[in-house]
Amino acid sequence: MGCRFPRGVASPEDLWSFVLAGGDAIGPAPADRGWSSDGLPGGFLADVAGFDASFFGVSPREALAMDPQQRLLLEVAWEALERARIAPLSLRGSDGGVFAGVTAGDYWSLLERAGPDEFSAHLLTGASASGA
Repeated sequence: MGCRFPRGVASPEDLWSFVLAGGDAIGPAPADRGWSSDGLPGGFLADVAGFDASFFGVSPREALAMDPQQRLLLEVAWEALERARIAPLSLRGSDGGVFAGVTAGDYWSLLERAGPDEFSAHLLTGASASGA
């Protein structure tokens, strides 16, 4: 199992401790995202920008064009395999599947504001839920 939740919950053990302590996952919007939250609180994941693109063979430009949900899915799937003591690379070429719930988002509209030329080569896979 692997997971990411607000307030720095980054493992099943963290989640269990958080629940037992009666934690509250709602907090202010992170300052590093350039959002104007108007002081509205929400459930925000920590270190979303900390994705190690080179580890997954993703170029820096492609990583910027990827919806954060895709980046998190890669990280958490890899983590889940490691936690199960399965070497992720040992699965290459084998029959297997990964099943994930993914929701549509607004990342596409954020990329459009950045300028179509900057990310045009990666827009289809980076902002599409089917890319996950």
